[in-house]
Amino acid sequence: MRTIFPMIKVIDDAEKYAKPTYWILNYSNPASIVSEACRKLRPNARIINICDMPIAIIDVVAAAMNIKDRENIVYDYFGLNHFGWFTSIEYKGEDIMPKLREYIMENQILLPDAYLKDKAKNEAAKVAEAERIIKERNETEALQEDAEQQQSEDTQQEQPERDNSNGWEGLLKNFGLDGFSDIGNNL
Repeated sequence: MRTIFPMIKVIDDAEKYAKPTYWILNYSNPASIVSEACRKLRPNARIINICDMPIAIIDVVAAAMNIKDRENIVYDYFGLNHFGWFTSIEYKGEDIMPKLREYIMENQILLPDAYLKDKAKNEAAKVAEAERIIKERNETEALQEDAEQQQSEDTQQEQPERDNSNGWEGLLKNFGLDGFSDIGNNL
């Protein structure tokens, strides 16, 4: 959509500076939206909106149907750029639309087998890598937890048992003194 107003500016500049017999060939995208906007905003513009999408789709159809000689594909396409549809696709006089529909239903997408196989292989590799990373992370976390547990146990063993009772006697016991009588002995 951001290309609509620059395209309108091109039309305005062409009308201002070009010969009255000018023609603009518009290949900008999204082609159908830009061409419709140009038609509504500048209805007298001399502009031809072109999209290679139908040709690109026929290339994909040929690859999906394992057709090597795509020049033998004949098709009817109606509509404007991306707002269109194929009403027939034939290969050497045979209607291949039923095979194409079956292929799309089976694969849920119109992409060549080689791409789908590579995609599946890549997806499997991504899943394996993710599983490896998760396993490593879990092992690392388990090692860290074990180390923290061991450190906690070691710290508890190093510290002598303390008397947390209130008063001077508890405090003196924490320092190894047994009541007030030991004070005089340790002086």
